[in-house]
Amino acid sequence: LFCGQCQPPSKCFGCANTFIEYMLEIMEVFMLQPAWRGVLIDEDLPTELFKCNLQTGSRAARTRARRVLSQLVNAEPVATRHLHALLADKVKYCLAQHRSINVAACVHEELALLSEITMQSPSTMPMPMPSPGS
Repeated sequence: LFCGQCQPPSKCFGCANTFIEYMLEIMEVFMLQPAWRGVLIDEDLPTELFKCNLQTGSRAARTRARRVLSQLVNAEPVATRHLHALLADKVKYCLAQHRSINVAACVHEELALLSEITMQSPSTMPMPMPSPGS
């Protein structure tokens, strides 16, 4: 794959971004099949999407990553608990570093993800995380 013009490797990421967007589009199709969701969850896709694709890349890729993540946690208790843990870790980090970072900018994509998840119909909402000790 080439970017169309000869440029130093550090100057063009168009092909990589396009590839990522295509892969996320394919994953959206896989999310329609519960068996594939299980495979992708077992391969730790939620962590990869959360740590890498939710924060970086084009706006379209971040939006698609949010969609795939929300579909991954849809009716999947294990993935939902895992996502809750990732979100809790991010919130703890922001609270610990609140004096040296822009907290709003740091959690912007995570809030967009939560918004995407809550816009699902009530019948497809992820299961709530049980409270400790229950």
